[in-house]
Amino acid sequence: MRTAPWLNPVFIVLCWAGVVLAAWQTPAASYYDLMRSGKYVDGTTVLTALLLYGFFGLGSFLASASAGRRAAGAEVQAGRLAFLIWRPVRQFVGLAWLGCLAAYLLAFAPTLKAETLLRLLRGDTFLEKMGNSIAGLTTATQFGVFVAVWCALVLFSGLELSRRGRRRVWLMLASVALLSVYRGVLWHERLAFIEIAVPVAVIWSAYRLRHPLVLALAPLVAVLAAILLFGLFEYFRTWSHYREGQGHLLLFATQRLLSYYYSSVNNFGMALQHIEPLWQPLWTLDFLYKFPVPGNPLASVRGEAYTLLFQTALELHSHPEFNLYSGPGLAYLDFGIAGGAGVMAGFGFLSGRLFNAFRRRALHGMLAYPVWMVGMIDLGRILYWPSSRAFPVWLCILVMLVLYRRFQAGPRNSASRVSALVAQR
Repeated sequence: MRTAPWLNPVFIVLCWAGVVLAAWQTPAASYYDLMRSGKYVDGTTVLTALLLYGFFGLGSFLASASAGRRAAGAEVQAGRLAFLIWRPVRQFVGLAWLGCLAAYLLAFAPTLKAETLLRLLRGDTFLEKMGNSIAGLTTATQFGVFVAVWCALVLFSGLELSRRGRRRVWLMLASVALLSVYRGVLWHERLAFIEIAVPVAVIWSAYRLRHPLVLALAPLVAVLAAILLFGLFEYFRTWSHYREGQGHLLLFATQRLLSYYYSSVNNFGMALQHIEPLWQPLWTLDFLYKFPVPGNPLASVRGEAYTLLFQTALELHSHPEFNLYSGPGLAYLDFGIAGGAGVMAGFGFLSGRLFNAFRRRALHGMLAYPVWMVGMIDLGRILYWPSSRAFPVWLCILVMLVLYRRFQAGPRNSASRVSALVAQR
């Protein structure tokens, strides 16, 4: 498995630092044209953002420097891959897949009618959020991210599967991908598809991309793909309202994409000027505040903060349509500059550790880092890793690691055990 340099957290955080500098150099008039907002990105914003990104990069660098880089032996690696198709693992993944499908069915059953299909074919704008949004139900759809990671590892790592077994895995992957697109269009959640596409692309590139030139050009292809994907979702979301005077859809999509990243930096600057830190882990431990249990006392706390940050503050000082504060901005809102630097350093350290584990083909790295990359490439907008969206995935990976201990504690006749498992299906 070859690991591309652009998967390194230090490289990615340098790119985000470049976005901050680009936002700083963008004229104030462009902010109004793109976002209908004043410009808050000043020298203080830039220095604070670079400081927080710098602590993230430092944490990642220290983690990489202190961790071993030597990959395990061929027999150990073969055993890890064989574990992926061990019967208890297949049963667990199957349950996660069925749970994901059931959650999607319950959430979107009201939309499964001819009218919705006709609106999709006509390219109508879906302003309203269709379907059933029920606490806990949406969370269960996130099991599909874990299923996609398992499918990609099984399909692209070189495991020998029967034709029937390979078709089943492709069916599972295609189903969660298509359902995520459906959700993305009807619920205006581009992230739903990104959560599937990015881990699959990371695993595919690690196992299948060999030529150095192709590896070097892959980020450019990814940027073009992001613009096309963004354009697809914006077509159903806002294009009908903005198409007059905008010209080409791709140009509009590119401008809107820049608006989301620039507005995140701009809102961070606005927060530095107008919002005091909350002094609680509202976003750095987001899943606790949104945990789907009846009577969660933290839900009302989050609701009050959400009203302050995402309604009042944006309506007074920015534009409520662009309601992101960036990963460093959310760390600042939770704990201030000094505390936010510590939070970013901690996430950077975890990023470096998981990246090294992925390079060494350790099981936890192969399972977790492709999903962790979703947060890396969206760090300029949100904090993904502690969100309620990511929590079910980390939970599934934890179950897999527990199963792996059982797998390792089994019969020690490694050669026959591995060859028998790999030959299954």
